[in-house]
Amino acid sequence: MSNNYLVSIIIPVYNQWQLTRNCLLSLKQYTPGENFEVIVVDNGSSDETHTHCPIVGQNLFGQQFRYIRLERNINFGPACNLGAKKSQSHFLFFLNNDTLVTENWLPPLLNAFDEDKNLGAVGPLLLYPDNTVQHLGIAFTPLKKPFHLYQYFLKDHAVVRNRYSLQAITGAAFLIPKIVFNSCGRFYEDYQNGYEDIDICIQIGKIGKKLGVVAKSIVYHLSGQTPRSSELNNIALFAKRCWTEIKPDMHIFLNEDGYDLELSYLFNPIPKLSVEKENFYLNSNRQLDFDHDWYCQMIKKEPFWFKCYVNLLGFYIGTNQYGLAEDILNKANYFFPREILLPLLEKISFKIDTVKWKTKIAKIKQTLKVEQEMLVKENVINYLKGLIKEDEKLKIIVKKVLQKYYNL
Repeated sequence: MSNNYLVSIIIPVYNQWQLTRNCLLSLKQYTPGENFEVIVVDNGSSDETHTHCPIVGQNLFGQQFRYIRLERNINFGPACNLGAKKSQSHFLFFLNNDTLVTENWLPPLLNAFDEDKNLGAVGPLLLYPDNTVQHLGIAFTPLKKPFHLYQYFLKDHAVVRNRYSLQAITGAAFLIPKIVFNSCGRFYEDYQNGYEDIDICIQIGKIGKKLGVVAKSIVYHLSGQTPRSSELNNIALFAKRCWTEIKPDMHIFLNEDGYDLELSYLFNPIPKLSVEKENFYLNSNRQLDFDHDWYCQMIKKEPFWFKCYVNLLGFYIGTNQYGLAEDILNKANYFFPREILLPLLEKISFKIDTVKWKTKIAKIKQTLKVEQEMLVKENVINYLKGLIKEDEKLKIIVKKVLQKYYNL
């Protein structure tokens, strides 16, 4: 098939017509010119998508629009692959329907390939509607779990402007040359709406190509709107296909940006301010009375500063502002694992003493117990003991946990 366009924008959809409509409207508003096509692959929607989308798409884009209707839901990966097969362009841009592009979103992504001839795929900065970061790249924890880098940081935070050497980026907004996409085997179709994107990124890395996120290109992502299923099966399949190729790198990114990484007794990541940063901020605020406004500002500036959450929680509990105390705990939950927050939950529960909080804490304790048992069952500790022999940078981080909690 000939390449009549520079870019094919491929949008797999399943129901949620209003999301798709708004996505198409944003593309029309902020994608000028005629050097692109829009392909909507409808995974057997049962709502008004199948009646409205062809008409709206044609009205917005004319001959640059195509609508592919499937009789059943074949999932994200196969739908994207079908759209790619039908495309007529040099570049493929896969886009979730729960997104809104912004002004000048496409040129910075295309320019990235001109600037780096070894680039395999690139994505925009994804933001939540409240202008916090949804996606700046994917990092991997010491247990090789994917982790959205600096998720929930403010969009104008200094780390957002940095360029990172990434192993993976999200498929929610993903630009790739068609020739690279095909040479990497396209999206692996045995996944069910999850991990297809990380898998193909690993394949891109295996052929020596690089990945990146371009912060000058901004797309809003209403994350959580797309249904997901079979998460455990996806994780197992991903581990089988890609485990040996993944390198833990979360600690590297954090260290480069002036943060430290510690691990909980379940080996979940605990990002922290460096001691130098923490001392600098504390020395800059020497007021005798508790400065509530200052701590609120510092949480926005440094979301990884755990002491801010602890101090604000103590203030709210001490002044009987339990609603605000719960808000602070919810915010901390974005950045820190449950096992670290449990003592804070118990602190507020002691003051409120409600069945709701006691039940919540009991469930968390039971879940944490099961997770710790799984660590032993799956021989995770032996894996980590081997890891510290291979990676000197992780040695201190992992060894500290093994000695403190497992007497190893």
